[in-house]
Amino acid sequence: MTKKELKFWAAIMALNIIVFLPWYLFSYTESDFLPLEGLMEGGIYDRFKYLFNRDNYDLFRLSFDLVLICILIYLFRFSHRLSHVVKFALTYYLIIVIYQIYSAFFNLIYQAPEIIYNDFPLLKNGVKIVIENFSWLNVLSLGGFLALVFIVTKLFTYLARSLVNIRMGYFSKAIIALILLFIFTGLIRYRIKTKPSLAVQFVAASIWNNVKRSLELKETVEKIDYDDFYELNDQYDFRFDKNRPNIIIVFIESYGRVLLDHKDLYLSYQKTMLEKQSKLALKDFFGMSALSTAPVTGGGSWLSYTTFSVGYRLHLQSLFFNFLKNKEFLKYRHLYKWLKHQGYKNYRLNSQYDENKFSIPWNQYTSFYAVDEWVRFKNLDYQGILYGFGPSPPDQYALNYTLELIRNKEQDPFSLFFITKNSHTPFLLPHTTMKDWSAWNELRGENQPYRFFQKPTLDNYEKAINYQLDYIFQIINNSSQNDLFIVIGDHQPPALATEGFETPVHIISKDSAFIKGFENYGLTSGLLPDKTKTPLKHEGLYSMLLRELKRNYSSDSVSLPDYLPNGIIFGGDQDTK
Repeated sequence: MTKKELKFWAAIMALNIIVFLPWYLFSYTESDFLPLEGLMEGGIYDRFKYLFNRDNYDLFRLSFDLVLICILIYLFRFSHRLSHVVKFALTYYLIIVIYQIYSAFFNLIYQAPEIIYNDFPLLKNGVKIVIENFSWLNVLSLGGFLALVFIVTKLFTYLARSLVNIRMGYFSKAIIALILLFIFTGLIRYRIKTKPSLAVQFVAASIWNNVKRSLELKETVEKIDYDDFYELNDQYDFRFDKNRPNIIIVFIESYGRVLLDHKDLYLSYQKTMLEKQSKLALKDFFGMSALSTAPVTGGGSWLSYTTFSVGYRLHLQSLFFNFLKNKEFLKYRHLYKWLKHQGYKNYRLNSQYDENKFSIPWNQYTSFYAVDEWVRFKNLDYQGILYGFGPSPPDQYALNYTLELIRNKEQDPFSLFFITKNSHTPFLLPHTTMKDWSAWNELRGENQPYRFFQKPTLDNYEKAINYQLDYIFQIINNSSQNDLFIVIGDHQPPALATEGFETPVHIISKDSAFIKGFENYGLTSGLLPDKTKTPLKHEGLYSMLLRELKRNYSSDSVSLPDYLPNGIIFGGDQDTK
């Protein structure tokens, strides 16, 4: 093989590696650089199959797009349009690389297949965050991308010249034959599929499928008939005439069923929950628990807690935005609108320090979630160390301060919603609670940054969840008022949970008759969920909660609202119980 041929194949190899680099970089902690394990184990058929289809996102794959690009340049090598063809090919190549970055991010971080119609609002907001918040990491990222474009341009220039001038020897022809055979076998075996696990990939086909899915989803979303929601308003039109409880809803970030599935985590979790259960009993609190299936896993917390409050499975960002922006939806009496109808004052705690970084549409959220009063960082009187996501004060401080603030001024029943901030991946500090929650405000030191790309560990996850459970149940134990607590997970922990969308849900109150009613839906007594039972669904919890509230706090305890275990279903064909 000549020196020119070696340079040609080096350029091809470099361009091919770049196509698959995003998937490898986003999953490098779970993927082996050399995919040898699957090739060395099992029978011949299993090894052959692994050669063409594997979930180890290594770089040893072939880009069908790059082969097509080479063929295109080769066919036009003597044409006066060659320079235009090369520019087109370069643009095509850069598009597939950018698409690979986007698809790897959404699949591996959000653990959801990419749909551009669904993902565009998140992408737009992400770009805005990057532009508005200067950091050296942003500069390095932009510099790295520009360097990549420069390298790719140089490689393409050399590739085009080589395809015009090079004369292939027998060795190069043998490599070409092997590549074509490998691609032909892969395409025959899997056709032109767009799975990222395939060793032969056609990214242009993935892009086309994404466009088709986006158009179909757009059509589906735009056809939503809100009459299915309005019909429930009549069922929900009742009043409390007994002692109304305060309702405190805490969604614990990343509180997932992995705690029950993982042997080492379960032993610790079981011990923790049984201890907390005993302490609750001493204070005359009763609890019921179950697993509930979230609409998402590993990301999209807002989809999960909104699904819970509206009684409809919002598993896609496009659905959420459609509901958020559609004035017709505001006529529907979801949980917080219903509470407002009952005379409750709805509080919502958002403790993150740098709110502007996340471009939160406060007015829109206030209307959508029927918020009477926000409790934000500026209301928390906090000067201590900030942690992780947000960054934010310790959740123990934020929730205790908020409850004290509310109780000091409210005589009427209230509702409070909070999704925790400190238990975001990678589950770093804080890990311990303070005996006196206000002591957090006295600590001084450097803020603890949010390390998005750091690999989470089971040990840190266990500590982070124990911290959340410790202070939450400490708050419950110290409650002497008529409070109903709902503690629930938003989704499974990213990167640590490999399967399942279920999260624990606990309903806790001093009203034993009220609590006992949840046995009818599959919840079990205590704080330890029974994973052998069929899980509930986040979209079914609202109708379940309303039934039991009406049964216990309204004189009309006969005509109960329908229980919709699968949430609201379009078309009026509801699965009721």
